[in-house]
Amino acid sequence: MRVIQKFGGYTFPAYEVEEDLPREFASAVVETMGDGGFDALGFEGQRRVARVTKRFMILGSSYSDVDTQADSLLQELGKGRKCLKALMRDGSTYRLMWAKVVDVRMPRKATESEKNFVHLPVTVVFEGAWPYWEAFGDVWYLDTGEVLDDELTLDANYTSRSVSASPDTFTISNTGTARITRGLIVVKDVATNPKLENTTNEWWVQYTGALVAGDTLVIDIGALSAKKNGSDVWSSISMGDNQNSPMEFELGSNAMSFTATGVDCTLEVHWAKCYH
Repeated sequence: MRVIQKFGGYTFPAYEVEEDLPREFASAVVETMGDGGFDALGFEGQRRVARVTKRFMILGSSYSDVDTQADSLLQELGKGRKCLKALMRDGSTYRLMWAKVVDVRMPRKATESEKNFVHLPVTVVFEGAWPYWEAFGDVWYLDTGEVLDDELTLDANYTSRSVSASPDTFTISNTGTARITRGLIVVKDVATNPKLENTTNEWWVQYTGALVAGDTLVIDIGALSAKKNGSDVWSSISMGDNQNSPMEFELGSNAMSFTATGVDCTLEVHWAKCYH
């Protein structure tokens, strides 16, 4: 499916590679006292914590060379949570997930081959709390079009709208393979009681209060936070009764509606697509 190429600043060798990238699902059904059960999620199966296994071979010209490469690997793996970078089948598309190393296996002594190479088999197991892969440019949502030194493009998926009348309707297309649950809703300048509704799944979020010229409201739908000009305003956020977060985007097209009174603002919606 994918080839794990990089973890943080370490690029894995391409010798005798074997990958194990399972898609494990837990039961989403809560058993009732009688027969049957209650579907707690109502949508897709619940993903387990992602465990990704990478097996490869370190090749060196000497035992000292192999030890140096092994130490370089262990130094990077010991830095904690890093981006795990995978190359897709097309040879040009990358996807990432945040992961930590939970297990490293390598023999105490490398083996010398008949071709005067020393080889050391290595097995690394990663664990990611967020069990989805995300598009290469979606891990951060900052400015548009900026490229970092490690080639990551910021803000690949976003929409920006100048709103002077209510309601303002538009469409967000989710071309991933799972519902979108991470992103930002940003309202800048004048709007009173702004509300964003996804009429496709009937999810909605509203800020109760007034924004004036120069104000910025940022709702983080993944972190469950809301800030107005940098100050916490989560207590002023309301959402649908059956929601556990401010917003989700279904697979395919999502019909969106933005409403507010006295509106003269800019609405930005940023999202990170998820892949099984």
